[in-house]
Parts: sequence; C-alpha cells; structure tokens
Amino acid sequence: MTTRINSLDFLRGVAILCILLINIESFAYPSPWGSYQYGFMTELDSKVRYWVYFVAQGKFYGLLAALFGVGLTMIIQKQPLGSAITLSASRLLVLFIIGCTHAYFIWSGDILYHYAVIGIVALMIILLGSAVIKVSIVVCISFILLFGYAKAERTNAQYQAYVVAQSVEKAQRSSKQHRSILRWENRVKQKLPRHSELEHQPTLQAHWLDNFSTPQVHKGKLFYSSIFWSTLMMMLIGALLFQSGFFSAKKLSPLVVAAFTGLVVVSIYASQQRYFHWLLHPHIPILSYSKQMLVVLNRELQALVYIVVLSLLYNRFLCKLRWLTPINLVGRFALSNYILQSIVLVIIFYGFDLYNTYSRSELLVLWILMVLCQIVLNMIYGRFFTQGPLEKVWRTLTAKLRN
Repeated sequence: MTTRINSLDFLRGVAILCILLINIESFAYPSPWGSYQYGFMTELDSKVRYWVYFVAQGKFYGLLAALFGVGLTMIIQKQPLGSAITLSASRLLVLFIIGCTHAYFIWSGDILYHYAVIGIVALMIILLGSAVIKVSIVVCISFILLFGYAKAERTNAQYQAYVVAQSVEKAQRSSKQHRSILRWENRVKQKLPRHSELEHQPTLQAHWLDNFSTPQVHKGKLFYSSIFWSTLMMMLIGALLFQSGFFSAKKLSPLVVAAFTGLVVVSIYASQQRYFHWLLHPHIPILSYSKQMLVVLNRELQALVYIVVLSLLYNRFLCKLRWLTPINLVGRFALSNYILQSIVLVIIFYGFDLYNTYSRSELLVLWILMVLCQIVLNMIYGRFFTQGPLEKVWRTLTAKLRN
C-alpha cells in the first residue's frame, strides 16, 4: 500500500474547507463577483467581504492546482513510464467525466474538468523533466504579466480617449467622443454597496434547468481560458516543489528564507492593491502598468505563500496536534467533500428559498457552521472507511478504463 504524505492531506483539507468560503457566494447571490450589488446590508458586510477575498479569493484553487501537480509527479516517480502515462491519462479522463457531471447537474462553477484538461498539458511537461518545467513556469508567468499589461493598456486607452474628448468643445464632439466621456465617467463613478432584492425566488427546479444550460463543455469550451496559464503554472510549481523534497522539509535555508520574506511582502502588497481597487474603491482604476502587472499575480503569489507556510508549520509543529487530524481526513476525502459542499449549498439556497437573503457577514457564519459539520462528518466516516465514496468511484473507473 502507498504511504500517504500527511502534509499533503493537510494542505488539501485546508484548501477544500477554504474554497467553500468563496464558492458559497456563487450559490447565494445572482452576481457574486459584483463589488457593490448583493449581500451588503450593513457597513460590516463590505469589510467582511474585503477580508474574505484578501485571504481566500482564488488562493486555494491555486493551492489545489499545485497539489494536483504533486499527484501527477508522484505517479510518474512511482510507476514505469508507460504505466504512469496510462494511469495518469485514465485518472484525468475519469475526473473530467466527474467534473462535467458536477457542472451540468449540480453547479456550473465546477473546477474539476478544468483541472483534468490542464492536467494533460502539465503531465506532458512534467514527463520532460525539471528543466522543461522551470522554462514552462517562466512562460506561464510571462503570459500572465502580458495579460496584466494588456489590461493596463486598455484602461489607459480609455482614459486618454476621455482626456482628448474633454479637450474638444461640447458642441463639436463626435458621437464616439461622447461615448468615451460617458464610459469613463461611468467607470469612475462611485457606487455605494447595497442589497438588491429579486422579484421572484428561483426554485430548485429552475436552478437545475438554468445550471444545466450554463456549462459550455459540449460546445468545446473544455477549460476556463482566463485562468489557463495560472492553473498550469501552479501545477508545475507543485511538481517542482515535490521533486525537490519540499513537502517533507521542516525548515528553509537562510537564503531561501530571505527570498520567501520578499515573496510574502510582495504578495501582501499585490493582494491589498487588488482588493482595494476591486472591492473598496472600484471607481479608482489602475493606470500604472507595473501595478496592474503585479496585481494579476496576487492569487498565485499568495497561494505559494500558503503552501510554504502551511507545509512547514505542519511538518514542524501541527503534525503533533491530534485535534487537527480531521483536517487530514477532509484532504483524504477531498473529491467527495468538494461535491458534497455543492449539494448541500444547492439544498440550502434553492431548496429552502434562502437565495439572496443572506448578508455577506451571515455567509461567513454559515461557512463556519458548514466547516464544523463537514469536519465532524469526516471524523465519523473516517472511523469506518479509508477512502471517500467518490474517491472509490474514481479509482474503480480508472482501473476499468486502464484495462
């Protein structure tokens, strides 16, 4: 039997519990990503939303992507080449099917089929060795920075068009210049957080019908193009860290500590700027090219900080604390827990007509209650089983596919 690396289970468990903190919004509101429209019933809600996003938004998907890369690397290291390729390909195909089922029948925001498709690309790169992995990570970072530059370029172009239009006498402005002025003024107009009511509460049946029509996998959209490079980069970083033996380490060398300290500072600044402009002051656009290029990496930088801090803390201190063992169980049954979260949230918000009724602060309380319930459930289940129900399905279907 394969020996499990407990630090990986712990990291996976933390990630599964914390992505719920962000995913819960997609079930609770019509437009969860809006910076001012839904769930803001008191002044506290804006502050809660800011800190929830600062801590969790996008970070734990990146952490899971890194652990996905670790899983691919473990298979490659422990199996003969041909067997490793067929096993990995079979696992990814079954995960893709599970993800599509989840996306079409439960929640369209599924990330599993995206991981499966990007995992194929990551697998091919990992097979080529650590040198190719490092070059590929640089390529991924370059594309992400390029997107940040392009975004700053668009913002500056809109601003310059506004400035030029404003310099023209009002009576002499063209219709295009009028549109430029209106677009920019709307862009910088301050909007106060509020809560918008709905005329009709969506039913459980209405949710399923709407959800079924949302995914576009059947039309060839097999992954989320907006996060392709970031997902691939985190998978490759996870593979590289595992190859270096990092997940068994208890301390870092002085040089690495200095570099990591710099990473922490940069990641905090990038996240602060990201959510300052997005959530607290969305009317203040980012015109600086360097700031925008740094901001687009905030999730990946902070995910990397979490990986390093949590892994070192676990290997050195947390592994001795028995009361944290349930988090390892959540990580061991990660797939089952992830799907269970979606099922429970669909029932809560659509089955009990609670859609768009919670404030952002109340969602935080609901998240805490769900985390506690999920931990208790995993403790009970873990006393009788060593494998989650969906993990067993995944392994069984993979074996049949290989044969």
